[in-house]
Amino acid sequence: MHYPTCEVSGDNAVSNGKVGKWNGMLNSIPYVFQILLIYLGGWISKWLNTHGYIGVDRARKGCTMLYSLGYSLALLGMYFAGCDRVWSNVCSIIAFSFIGISVPGCMVVPSDMSPTFAGSLFAFSNTIASSASFIFPIIVGAMIDVEESLEQWKKIFLLCIAVIMSSGVLFCLFGSAEVQPWNFQSTEVDERNSPKDEVVKSENKESTISKEISIHL
Repeated sequence: MHYPTCEVSGDNAVSNGKVGKWNGMLNSIPYVFQILLIYLGGWISKWLNTHGYIGVDRARKGCTMLYSLGYSLALLGMYFAGCDRVWSNVCSIIAFSFIGISVPGCMVVPSDMSPTFAGSLFAFSNTIASSASFIFPIIVGAMIDVEESLEQWKKIFLLCIAVIMSSGVLFCLFGSAEVQPWNFQSTEVDERNSPKDEVVKSENKESTISKEISIHL
């Protein structure tokens, strides 16, 4: 949600409102690179995990941190690009493209943590994460309502960097992609802890034979 609410308006502010016929095409370019990075990041993560170089947890955290760093550095480039429309658009495209790497990162963690409750877990986490889609535009609107200038947009870019980097660092420090104990339902736990049916049958058979022998004796 950052790109349509922040960077498109920011590009318009940088270019002094001169939006040409190429604006729509420029806005669609990041989606192409985003799709490529989704497949590339997923393939590399899978290859490294399959060959035993890293585990699932490190693969997810690595992709998430790479997304956070790439996105933040590109926004920092927009901060220093100033009124240079070319470099501002280039950095904007790079920033939004890096969102693709978050898909094989933090986006698929609910299915890693709990395959049983992946749908519910993703719905819960995505509901909280999506709150930024309506909170951030309110903050941006309040900031540019006072003064819509390049300096105000620079403050917004720095705010975006702070949010993205802090969330990425928190996930790498305290997050986990390992299967959680609560993923297994109580019936599954009972089945794992209880003896197999064949073992129970054999034990019952042995006890019956021993009783018959004792009676004959």
